[in-house]
Amino acid sequence: MDRGRRQPPPLVVGGDQMETVEEILTSSEVAKWIRVSESTLCRWRQRGMGPRVTWMTPTCPRYRRLDVEQWLARAS
Repeated sequence: MDRGRRQPPPLVVGGDQMETVEEILTSSEVAKWIRVSESTLCRWRQRGMGPRVTWMTPTCPRYRRLDVEQWLARAS
């Protein structure tokens, strides 16, 4: 089910301890992860086709890692 998609590295905070902090990704990070251009991700976002987006400000889209993973699972 992986289809060759790269997973971003796990979030590690404080050395060896894993935190339960939710990872927030930029458009650039998501585009690289799913191997599409940032403009394609933007177009999908505008059409409501891509992963769920959270707007930090009117010009600052961010993606929760879990939302992207769920979107990928539904898309495969």
